[in-house]
Amino acid sequence: MVDHRIEFALPQIELGRQDVEFVVFIDDEKQGELHISEGGLDWWPRGAKKNKRTKSWAQLRAFMESQEGQ
Repeated sequence: MVDHRIEFALPQIELGRQDVEFVVFIDDEKQGELHISEGGLDWWPRGAKKNKRTKSWAQLRAFMESQEGQ
């Protein structure tokens, strides 16, 4: 069975310029980091120092709504 683990650190301030960071593991292997901020989401794949994938809240909403019923 695949073991998923998510680690995160929460700043004790209103979310804005400071990201909330989630570190995603599958079977104890880091898959990447999800950074959530006031402006949207950034996905940093494992080992990436560049090439993050960024979505605004409007883009995320459109994506999630297009996935309904699937």
